[in-house]
Amino acid sequence: MQEEWEDVYANHVEAVFRYLMCFLGHREDALDLSQETFVKAFGRWKSFTGSSSLRTWLIAIAHNLAVDRVRKAERQRLLQKLLRQQPTQGVEMPEEIAQMNEARQELYLHIRHLKADHRAVVALRGLQEFSVQEAADILGWTESKVKVTYHRAIKSLSGHYKEGEQNVYEVV
Repeated sequence: MQEEWEDVYANHVEAVFRYLMCFLGHREDALDLSQETFVKAFGRWKSFTGSSSLRTWLIAIAHNLAVDRVRKAERQRLLQKLLRQQPTQGVEMPEEIAQMNEARQELYLHIRHLKADHRAVVALRGLQEFSVQEAADILGWTESKVKVTYHRAIKSLSGHYKEGEQNVYEVV
């Protein structure tokens, strides 16, 4: 079992991290939730039925953890606002984003400002290249909702690019 689990971790940790990095936009949070994803998956290993791919199952766990993290952060921001306090943390760009080329850097910054549903579907379909069916399984949506939400997210991202600049479809 241990060798099997080590293989699962080694084969999927990068994909989980990349998804979380795109969804959350912060390296430390993505690393933290990557580890938490595998801890949770290990605890649920016996319940994995194989009805979806292992990769899809792991990304779904990561997605649910990320959504919970975002909701918690939103509640904290609301509480701070109600208490008339300024947030104590500034937004820091992760090392990976700083090392990317300028077009991809701009894209990631725009993705971070999308609604959570749009961020999730762009991360899965555009950056991680999951199929519509896999994205639907991960998000618990219909295939139709994945397609419509992805279209709207890309349209929103495209609106951020001026004429003559690189098209978002070329970057994703």
